[in-house]
Amino acid sequence: VVIVGAGLAGLAAAGRLSRSGFNDVIVLESSDRVGGRIKTVELGDGIIEEGAQWLHGCQGTSIMDVVNPNDTIDDGDTHCNLLPRACYIRPDGSRIPAKLVDTVTGIFKDLMDRTQASMDQMEEKAKNDNVNDNCFETGRIDTIVFPTDDNLGDVYNREFLSAVKALGATADIQDAMDIYQVFLRASNMYNASNGLTDIDLKDLNEYITTPGSNKLFRDGASSLVSTMMSRIPGYAVRLNKRVTRIIWRSDRARSGPGPVTVRCGDGSVYSCSHCIVTLPLGVLKYESDTLFVPTLPEFKRRSISAIGFGTVDKIFLYFDDLSFMNERGAICLAWGAVNYDATNGTVKKPVAENWQKSLHIFERYAVNSHVLFTWAVGDVGEYVESRPVEEIGKECANILRLFLKNESIPDPIHCLVSRWHNNEFARGSYSSMARGCCGQDFDNLAEPLPEKSHLYRILFAGEATHRHYYSTIHAAFLSGEREAERLIELGLFKTDDRNKNIIRCFAGQ
Repeated sequence: VVIVGAGLAGLAAAGRLSRSGFNDVIVLESSDRVGGRIKTVELGDGIIEEGAQWLHGCQGTSIMDVVNPNDTIDDGDTHCNLLPRACYIRPDGSRIPAKLVDTVTGIFKDLMDRTQASMDQMEEKAKNDNVNDNCFETGRIDTIVFPTDDNLGDVYNREFLSAVKALGATADIQDAMDIYQVFLRASNMYNASNGLTDIDLKDLNEYITTPGSNKLFRDGASSLVSTMMSRIPGYAVRLNKRVTRIIWRSDRARSGPGPVTVRCGDGSVYSCSHCIVTLPLGVLKYESDTLFVPTLPEFKRRSISAIGFGTVDKIFLYFDDLSFMNERGAICLAWGAVNYDATNGTVKKPVAENWQKSLHIFERYAVNSHVLFTWAVGDVGEYVESRPVEEIGKECANILRLFLKNESIPDPIHCLVSRWHNNEFARGSYSSMARGCCGQDFDNLAEPLPEKSHLYRILFAGEATHRHYYSTIHAAFLSGEREAERLIELGLFKTDDRNKNIIRCFAGQ
């Protein structure tokens, strides 16, 4: 078995196969490190996570079998919990009353709950009426109308504007809209999108939130990667092996040494019985047309195109002293209606002139007491990646001085920007239910090839192949184990096959 990619999905697959007696497993990783979109790095005298940082619940899932509870901390201040308790400040330094923040939080939470309930009921109606997945009926449930082509942004805007009018006072309505924009921009981050009008409503409830508290890793998420590596023979993982071609045959004929041939950019060639592809969806969007020979079936290419895969970058600011935050855990930036697109919570164009106004929060970093960080999403993330990091750090310090009315705030000692869009081994951050996408697309991406057979020449894993947990650490892990189980169930390999060499490397091993 050749596994392409040493992210969490690839390592999970390799570990599961190794424990089941598969002794001829090789993991080919394009970059010079393992972990994929988990990347813990040092900043100052502590650490930060450039990529995935949270375990979202995960209670009852098999990933908890490899997570030591002593290595994690409950993070009650994950973004969604932090927003209602944060201090909302206007550019003139004044603060939006906490009572109004509570009121708007209640309106928004009710809106999310009603939207979810309406989607659930419409799904049940579709099942009862034998309505096809791609032919969702218009319906009115719990006062929310979902036209066939509705998206999440349109629903939120329509329903929120209706609810907020009850506040009466014009000033309160304006402040409420500013709070709402913070919530929208946070939602854009969760959905890896430029705006919620890019998020399809029909199958959004396919995503399932696992029970349990959100957790951070005390020593960084890379500690989970280290645990996964300890479950795999050291010789199995090969770094700097960029796969450039996967040649597979859809029948049982074996005119060569194996039904799958994997070619790397360094000239090495691997022949194997099965290949598990765990490349990020962003890489598949860029490379799948030339990577696979023969090309992928139409249904899979269509789903690769349909599933969203956006940029969510973090900007980390390291200071000697954070006393200027005055014990606040976070400040939310109420820029004012003139600065954003009211339908999406996104910054007005051109991005180069307005990117700062897309930033909605500065929050303390739970495992590094010297760090504040914020989020740069979509087009703004792509722009921030293109700028010198010193420039970004200075601009963020200017924003802090403006909102906190404190000219003594220094520039950060260090600034670090994650750069997932321009990372050729990722091409973005994580997947989403983009407009025009449906739950079946995630299953299509996970479908082994050749389709509707048990040959399993090419298998697919990664967070974007999980219909219900996409975008999460546990989706990546579970998908890797899922594909390993497919091969284990074939019963082809036994623990006494130790001398049988299934994988052959013809050059440059």
